[in-house]
Amino acid sequence: MTMSSANPVPQQIPLETALQHAIARHRTGALDEAEDLYRRILEAAPGHGDALHLLGAVLYQRGRPADALPLVEEAMARNPNQSYYHNTRGQILRGLGRGAEGVADLETAMRLMPQNAEAHSNLGEALMLEGRFGDAEAAYRRALTLRPVFPLAAAGLGMCLRRQGDLGGALPWLQLAAVLQPERVDFALNLASTFHALGHLDLAAARYEQILQTHPQISDVAVNLASCQALMDRREDAIRTYREAWRRTPRHPQVLDGLYEAMRQACDWQDVEAVEADFVGYVRDALAAGQAPQVRGFTVLYASLSAREQRAVNAGISAGAALGLPSPIWRAENLNGGRLRVGYLSADVKEHPTAHLLRDLFRLHDRERVEVFLYSTAAEDFSPHRQIIQSSVEHFVECFRLPDKEIAERIAADGIQVLVDLMGHTRDNRIGVLARRPAPVQINYLGYPGSSGAEYVDYLIGDAVVTPQGEEDAFSERLLRLPHCYQINSHREVALGAPPSRSAEGLPEQGMVFCSMNNSYKIDPYIFDRWCRVLRETPGSVLWLLQSTREMQANLQREAEARGVEGQRLVFARRLPREAHLTRLQLADLFLDTRLYNAHTTATDALWAGVPVLTARGDTFAGRVAESALRALGFPEGVTADWDAYAEMALRLGQDAGLRRSWQERVRGLRDGAALFDTTTTVRALEWGYERAWSRYSGGLPAEDLNVPA
Repeated sequence: MTMSSANPVPQQIPLETALQHAIARHRTGALDEAEDLYRRILEAAPGHGDALHLLGAVLYQRGRPADALPLVEEAMARNPNQSYYHNTRGQILRGLGRGAEGVADLETAMRLMPQNAEAHSNLGEALMLEGRFGDAEAAYRRALTLRPVFPLAAAGLGMCLRRQGDLGGALPWLQLAAVLQPERVDFALNLASTFHALGHLDLAAARYEQILQTHPQISDVAVNLASCQALMDRREDAIRTYREAWRRTPRHPQVLDGLYEAMRQACDWQDVEAVEADFVGYVRDALAAGQAPQVRGFTVLYASLSAREQRAVNAGISAGAALGLPSPIWRAENLNGGRLRVGYLSADVKEHPTAHLLRDLFRLHDRERVEVFLYSTAAEDFSPHRQIIQSSVEHFVECFRLPDKEIAERIAADGIQVLVDLMGHTRDNRIGVLARRPAPVQINYLGYPGSSGAEYVDYLIGDAVVTPQGEEDAFSERLLRLPHCYQINSHREVALGAPPSRSAEGLPEQGMVFCSMNNSYKIDPYIFDRWCRVLRETPGSVLWLLQSTREMQANLQREAEARGVEGQRLVFARRLPREAHLTRLQLADLFLDTRLYNAHTTATDALWAGVPVLTARGDTFAGRVAESALRALGFPEGVTADWDAYAEMALRLGQDAGLRRSWQERVRGLRDGAALFDTTTTVRALEWGYERAWSRYSGGLPAEDLNVPA
């Protein structure tokens, strides 16, 4: 073969020597030189199969799959049994959107050369894209058996395991890939995000910061770093990181989601209306285009989105979680006769408001009717509530950090007939368990105040207020309405002692004490405007809020002063154990609710302490819970028609001691006999619902809306 004098190889060399030189340049990433050499070889030997194949490979790598395909197919026509040719054509076909044909070629490549590690790895990648995660895992594992030091396959296996919910199993493979190829930013990011998901925030944040030093333009890295910073209570750092990412990519969905959440948590309302407008606008634009918005299901609860928009967002999340997973995995032979087998799935069996509500549920279940299993994914915290729940449930199944696949298989093996998910789209949820449908009947309850959007969740437990007649289309599930408040409450075992002095809690001995013990993200400028008006017009009054970060407290005091209220009139309650907190709550005169995301546990806590709750009628499940609680108490006077009427009533109560006293006496008089706090009756209602849902299923009938009789 003759080469030009400008080429670094001799002018006259054998074709195979030239080919090896071209391959060497190709492997170093010198695609221009490699392409030139392959073309020169083909000028000298037009039918050279390997040169045709490798030129096609170069063109594919340069983003020209349509030009690459005929070259590889010409090579295959000359040697149809060459494994490497099928492997490359499989990749090209995938690049052209012909995924099934690509997978077939990759499978052929493996049959022709079973020890072709690259073909196994490429097949794993192709199967991942098709959602066939179990098959992809097998392909990656075979590739790594054949070639143990194979960074691409190690990274692929790690991400495949992660996609199946096995974070612990994914970690060593992602570490191996990052060590073998430290220059690969995607490998470093995959490892950092897995540390993040496992809760190793310091390790994750350090790696995100390293990546940003060399690649500041990658918004996903900034999003993940800011999320870590927020979870580490470095909220000012988080907001600063998110803001910089927002400046670079103003419509990036995860940037908008994370920035909005961080600002709401810190009550940092600088530009918060603009951020919310961008967030809501993005969600609506995506839905209008028929796309799944890439935001979290929890954030939409306190943004200005309708219940139907919330459902649509969650439908995309739930469908994505189910992609490629086997379903259903329950087996008829495991569904034994006898008592109805009910399983609960929760990550909140710890010191958590949901555990406060659930405390007596398991103890009060009728063991002659139901056999109860609790699958707990929460870390052991040795809290009293965890210990009470663990000792009271018939079967406590420890699932902390188990992969979704293993949890689902255990549920199926236990023969669970009705599975009740207590998480929904909250943090640490295991929607990947539900997506495998390990039980014939699956129910969404309590943890997430809204629709799951999931085709594999059959029922949502609500009531006539939070899931009203005529709004069934706001929920993907059929509705199982309890006769009173949907929210179970375990308050009767909490004895209220004598409250401390007001001064011990930093409150004035005289004057009106308004309170709102909600988490800070529920407070928005709209409701805070009304609170400050009430404070301005009620001399000597204070607003008692739940303590959070220093930044949150300073921001709210600054916002109060901007509205004409002295910052010191906001008093922040230190966090206490539940019993001590409920006892001191008796010091408050009136509980003021929040708007888009009401008080839930905190509302029933206040009512049990004898403190009237004031709310307004809402438009979504999350915005109607306080009304539901008040009606189940028998105190509808606490529900106003809108938020302006709410502010007027708060003013009346602040200024009229007689009216205020009558409200307090009425709430205290209703408390002991109210359906709201009748935990036993609520448990019987749940059991009725579970039994009817199972009866319909076992009778071959579809799910339908069920109203539990009073």
